[in-house]
Amino acid sequence: MSTTCFRSSSVRVPELRSGAVELNAANAAALAELLQVLTCGEESAALTFDHLAGACHERVLRSSLARIAADEREHQLLLAGLEASLPPPAVDRSLEASVRGFFLRLADRDVLVHFVRIVAIDSATCHILGALRGRGRPLASEVRVNATFARIHRDEARHVAIARRCAAPLLKSMRGRDIAIDARERLIRVLQLRADALDSLSVDPDHLFTRLRGMPRLARRADAR
Repeated sequence: MSTTCFRSSSVRVPELRSGAVELNAANAAALAELLQVLTCGEESAALTFDHLAGACHERVLRSSLARIAADEREHQLLLAGLEASLPPPAVDRSLEASVRGFFLRLADRDVLVHFVRIVAIDSATCHILGALRGRGRPLASEVRVNATFARIHRDEARHVAIARRCAAPLLKSMRGRDIAIDARERLIRVLQLRADALDSLSVDPDHLFTRLRGMPRLARRADAR
């Protein structure tokens, strides 16, 4: 999958020199496969928050949303730098279509619904990054990868907190919880396409997916674990 998943993306990733990533061949290949999903997610998020900021009439919130969009563009560049240091994964058109379709379907005319889905997916991203960086796992001891994922993890936790405040009226309802659960289930179906890569990086995919289905405290605070 190319770094650019959406033709309307405002970010054009420059040619990057490969830097050292200290992983064995199997772990490097697994990370490259996971980045096919993560980079598309960051690109989608940048487009989403640019749109939400442009449509927002409240000055402080508009500024917060624009800052999130800038964060997501920076994440794209950080992940592109990692991609440039890894062996290119095999082209998988089915995965590309599934990932692109998943992120396109997150949008909704009802902005509260859209924010609930953002809360669900970005908090799930925190879980995923936390699992990948867990003690004793291959990526935890790779300085560059761990630092990149730690930066993204912190930012995503903050983004969840902002989106949660925006979505609060709906998140407190059973309908909001159902919307969030559906978004997580669709994310899990995408991640199942890369279950082997998770397993190669010492993350039990079944355990991770069970955690993602748990939907902990979505209406109360960001879960940055």
